[in-house]
Amino acid sequence: MVPKELKKSFLNIIKLVFFAMSLITFNFPVMINYKYVRKSFSPTILCINIWFFVNKAIGSAKERNLIVFCIAFLAIIGVTNVLCKVLAVSCFEKEIEDLFKWIEKFYLDDDSPAILTKIKNRRLEKTVKFLNKFVITSVPSLLFLIIDAQLFYYLNDIQQIEVPFVSKRTTMILQSGFYFSYFFLFGVPVLCFAILGFILIGILRIFNEAIGLFEDDEIIKKESILFLHKLNCEIYEKFKIYEKIFSFAIFTEISLTSCVLITNLVIISISPQFDFYYYVFFTMALQMLIYCSFGQFIALETERIHTNFYMIKWYDLSQKDEKIFLQMLTMASKPFGFKAAGIYHVNFMLFVNIVKMCYTYYAILYAFI
Repeated sequence: MVPKELKKSFLNIIKLVFFAMSLITFNFPVMINYKYVRKSFSPTILCINIWFFVNKAIGSAKERNLIVFCIAFLAIIGVTNVLCKVLAVSCFEKEIEDLFKWIEKFYLDDDSPAILTKIKNRRLEKTVKFLNKFVITSVPSLLFLIIDAQLFYYLNDIQQIEVPFVSKRTTMILQSGFYFSYFFLFGVPVLCFAILGFILIGILRIFNEAIGLFEDDEIIKKESILFLHKLNCEIYEKFKIYEKIFSFAIFTEISLTSCVLITNLVIISISPQFDFYYYVFFTMALQMLIYCSFGQFIALETERIHTNFYMIKWYDLSQKDEKIFLQMLTMASKPFGFKAAGIYHVNFMLFVNIVKMCYTYYAILYAFI
């Protein structure tokens, strides 16, 4: 049985995610009968913002102001990136909620075999501690980035959006409002992706530890391997749903972040006194590295499944369990990982290739500046 305090902390994290999602999907009792209307609010706000940025980019291009054009172009890419994340959460709201409900049932269900319960409690304690630290560090960091951006644009008198028939003062206030809305519009999808990812990686490790128990002769005699097969099928199914939700959003994220990195390098080359863009460059590169780390850890854990199955004393299993073991070994022979758009494997190698590509394109652009 899960300790009371641990259960409370875990449920608080899930409640935090559900509340955060409701802020960008407007999932409140008043709007419950207007499903498509409430889900379109946040994307509409972002589309309007993109239109204002495009107006500014067109105006700076006509004035042949390269630095302002690059800043506006950078903003367009960033907001489009946020839009793709918000659309992923809005379109797959129910699937995300169902995933969290399955996770809650997996950890808090008392019907699990005794040997699995001990592993789950130990792993849940580590996962909850890590998630609490993640939330405590990521939320202030995002807020600091937004405030820093506001101060940078205010002190340098940089107007990033162009609103027709509106004074500059009103435009700057509107610009500040848009930027502070990104705290939710950007932060919530990242929170969903990260927390789901951390928890699912933890469940994979539980599964690997459970397989390792069957190296013990006593466990083989007492327990059937059938519960491992059921758990294996469930984990595979849930990872496919997780990939379906965030696959195209991550593909867009990686593609647009590459453009952001290249644009940042160009801005730094033109105006090295803009210290803020050094911070943006390293923040975006770190964000991409985190996504690639998720994919790498998932791939490593799924590869371990196949290795751990080989270590089982399968020759001591009953005939029924041997047939189940053969099915699981066949499934494990094809490790699954996280793919962007179902094409590119998200791992450290992808990160290295993207960084090399960004520097190559920057070098080409710099030659023409």
